[in-house]
Amino acid sequence: MSTLSYPRQNLHRAALLVTIIVIATLLGACSGNKATVQQAYDLRLLGNADSAHVILEQIIDQDSSNAAAWFEIARTRHHLGLGNPRMLFGNLTELVEAAAKATTLEPDNLTYACYYGYISFFNSYVAFMGDQDLAKERVATTVAAYEHIIELQPEFLEPRLFLVELLTAPADLGGDSL
Repeated sequence: MSTLSYPRQNLHRAALLVTIIVIATLLGACSGNKATVQQAYDLRLLGNADSAHVILEQIIDQDSSNAAAWFEIARTRHHLGLGNPRMLFGNLTELVEAAAKATTLEPDNLTYACYYGYISFFNSYVAFMGDQDLAKERVATTVAAYEHIIELQPEFLEPRLFLVELLTAPADLGGDSL
């Protein structure tokens, strides 16, 4: 019988699995096989968001029209930023641009549109703390993002609620309130 406790055995198995996946990904990249967005997604979920980011950048360098890669790199940047708020705020522009690119490439994809709306909403609130002209611009972008979601799925209520919250902001911040 093993001397390791059951939770430790699971931890060792998980570490071994992560190591195998990282090695397989690196070997695949070295042997000329293309990494996929799914592999990057799997790495991110296993806690290797930095490795996922590198793979996604390579995919985008090879094919800048890959909407799934743009969407996943936005989520990976968000994931990395959650552990480091300074990084999140510092890279927010790139994150929003990546989400916008995914939505531009596949405008009928509701998942991409919703994520872009969500991250644009966050970006608007960050602007409220600073430059009012920038806040107005970001609110207008966010309103357009949510209106696009409503066009895609009119019965979807959440975008309408976000619009109410945005449009009740003071007029000097881009809302309709006095």
